[in-house]
Amino acid sequence: MLLLDEPSAGLAEPETQALGALLRRVRDRTGCAIVIVAHDVPLLLAIADRLVAMDLGRIIADGPPADVVRHPAVVSSYLGSAASRAIVVSEQNRS
Repeated sequence: MLLLDEPSAGLAEPETQALGALLRRVRDRTGCAIVIVAHDVPLLLAIADRLVAMDLGRIIADGPPADVVRHPAVVSSYLGSAASRAIVVSEQNRS
C-alpha cells in the first residue's frame, strides 16, 4: 500500500499530470493500492477508482469519483460555486 498526503502540493499543472500518469503506472504494474489524501480534485478524478469525501472528520460521500464529486454535500463542502463545479465536469470530460 502506498500512502500519499497532498502529493501534488506546489506542483504546476504539467507536473501534476505527470504525477497522475506515474501513479497510474505504479498501480497498474504492481497492483499496489494507493491511498491519497488530497484536495486536488482534477488529479483525483484522473486516477481514482473510488473516492471517499470527508468533512470535519465525517464521511459525506463514498463511491465512484463521478458520483462523489456530484454529491450535494461534497459540492457544498469542497467545490462551493458553480464555477468550481464546471471545472470538475470539464476535467471529467477530458478523462
